[in-house]
Amino acid sequence: MPFGERETTPVLDPRVLHALRALAVHVTLEVTVGDDGRTRAIVFRPPLDPAVEAKIEALLANASWDPAYCGGGIPCTATATIAL
Repeated sequence: MPFGERETTPVLDPRVLHALRALAVHVTLEVTVGDDGRTRAIVFRPPLDPAVEAKIEALLANASWDPAYCGGGIPCTATATIAL
C-alpha cells in the first residue's frame, strides 16, 4: 500500500468467500480483522445453528485477509461485513 493511502475495510481471500457462499446460509457476519490479516472475532446476525457457526469460524480462522490500512501505509484492526 502506498504511503499515505487508506483502505478502511479488510478484504477476504476470494476462495474463502466462495466457500462461505457455498454453505447456502442467510446471515450477516461482522468480522474483526487484526493488523496482521487474521480473524480476531466474528458476530453472527442472526445467530445460526452452533454446528454451522463452528464451520464458518473454522473457515475464517484459517483465512487470509488483506488488512485495513488506516493511513501512513500502516495496517490496522478493522471490521468487515459479509452478507451471505
